[in-house]
Amino acid sequence: MENTQNNDTTAIISRMKEALDVTSDVALCRKLGSKSAGLVGNWRKTGVVPDGAIAKASQISERPVEWFKTGEGKTRLSPAGTGHIDPALAQAIAKKLKAKYEGKAIELTGEELMAVQMLRDLSDHDRQRIMHMLQMAWTSGKVEQES
Repeated sequence: MENTQNNDTTAIISRMKEALDVTSDVALCRKLGSKSAGLVGNWRKTGVVPDGAIAKASQISERPVEWFKTGEGKTRLSPAGTGHIDPALAQAIAKKLKAKYEGKAIELTGEELMAVQMLRDLSDHDRQRIMHMLQMAWTSGKVEQES
């Protein structure tokens, strides 16, 4: 994912702490699944909070990515349990996947093909819930790779 560079990195970090109910940088790192206690300090030094970290905070807190970045807009993604994903997060994931796979032939394994076929047979509601879980798991892995 792209990184969010903002002159107000401190505000983004503050919103992350608020949403995740932590007060220290170390506690924030732990909540985000990072083993690097200095990760948040590095964000302050560079003025960049990785989008993957914001996505992880969004997943945990069920708050929109855009709220972390700007402090504006809805403070919750959706009513609890509905499984809808923040459109900004979905757009960031799509952009990253397009950059990674554009122009490449993608061959599905038998298991992947079966998963696609099963998704197609689900109701819209169930398909959205599954896609939400996949997107959250995918972005969680990106945070760990960035730390």
